Amino acid sequence: MAVDCEPLRRFLRAHRPGDAAPGPDPLLTVAAVCAAPEAPYVVPVLHPRAPKPVLSAAAQVAARHLHGVLVRLAIGPRGLDRRATERALSGQLHTVGVPFRAADLVLDAGYVPDGGSVSALLAVVDRALTWLTDLPWRSVTLAAGSFPESVRGLRGPQPWAVPRWEVALWRTVCLPRPEAHVGFGDYGITHPHREGAPSGVPGRPHPHLRYTAGDDWRVWRYPRQKDDDTAFLDICRDVVRSPHWPVTGAATSWGDLQLRRRSDGVTNRPGNATKWLAWGTSHHVETVVRHLSDAEAR
Repeated sequence: MAVDCEPLRRFLRAHRPGDAAPGPDPLLTVAAVCAAPEAPYVVPVLHPRAPKPVLSAAAQVAARHLHGVLVRLAIGPRGLDRRATERALSGQLHTVGVPFRAADLVLDAGYVPDGGSVSALLAVVDRALTWLTDLPWRSVTLAAGSFPESVRGLRGPQPWAVPRWEVALWRTVCLPRPEAHVGFGDYGITHPHREGAPSGVPGRPHPHLRYTAGDDWRVWRYPRQKDDDTAFLDICRDVVRSPHWPVTGAATSWGDLQLRRRSDGVTNRPGNATKWLAWGTSHHVETVVRHLSDAEAR
């Protein structure tokens, strides 16, 4: 289980009183919770320019769990300086006591909202992967995300199509180099830079579902009826009847089973924003995994 505590560290720095003594690094707390034999092992996530206390915590956890680390390296349209980046990566891994062969790399292109963003990244990502994949990583993944920060503007009975631009980026850069085995990564059905609850609006959001279908997401968003969320039951019925419902139906994922149960009237509980996100995420993960498996089989 890769654990990226950087958002939590930023939250603690912003909300901790100035005179309060800093507590243990959040990564150590997570690792302590996962110390039981049946708990998942913890893979610390490292960011460039991480301070010494963070690297010290990562070294402790890596030594205790013995599953290496994951390096999350951001890339933008300006690309990466090869010499400086290689020096920084080697120094970080040396500090935490983990060799390249026990480290995973995620090259993170961040938010790609449109085709222009993808075009601006193609050349720099391709150049970076050319030399990054020459290093003896355990694995390399290209990640990005294009889901909008808010679905507030999507209204009406029809499902709105939201392109998954990260798929276009990965296909264009990575498929031509199958020998590099660059994996696909995304931010699921949330905006890459959102760290709070993905409601899209203050307070309770209108009933909506973010549903992965091919190279798009389909977003159903219906108005709330009489201050309750029963409109989500209508969404479930419309999804199941739509051409975007998978041929594997409710067996596709746990999330699809929940949608089908509500479509068939097995339960009339519409859930809430947290559950809608969980059901959509469950469907997304299974859909992406199946598509990648099919691509490898071909």
